[in-house]
Amino acid sequence: MDHKVSRLHMIVFMQKDLKVSMEFYKKLGFTVGFFVPEKWCELKIGDIKIGLCPIEYKDFEGQHSGVVFEIKDLKSSYEFFKNEGITFANELVDAEHGYMITCVDPSGNMFDLYEPKAINFSKSCKESCDKNDGLGCCAKESTRSGCC
Repeated sequence: MDHKVSRLHMIVFMQKDLKVSMEFYKKLGFTVGFFVPEKWCELKIGDIKIGLCPIEYKDFEGQHSGVVFEIKDLKSSYEFFKNEGITFANELVDAEHGYMITCVDPSGNMFDLYEPKAINFSKSCKESCDKNDGLGCCAKESTRSGCC
């Protein structure tokens, strides 16, 4: 018998107001699987399932969940979501590996939206090592032939 974790079942976000939060996630494209007022809400988009669980908030608000949702064409989606009233913790970031933005849901949970760019990570790593006197992934390799 295999006793390893096989896949992610769902992500659960703690919420102050399930109905308000359910409407927020619907704006992001999620569809409601089921909703029990004041008890629980499940939403889905593609293979991603999230649960919304009511909780009494004290010092939890404003925590970054570490969750990253991939999205196509983040630049235009960012403008669309701003017009829909979605709150962001920062401006759109254009990084070498992709575009990123941090969203804040109605209960203060933060998560990222991300659009990856097609890049050559080996080349990028080597360039980074060259700029940083060999520090980084190449620092572990005596010949700089590892990841670079």
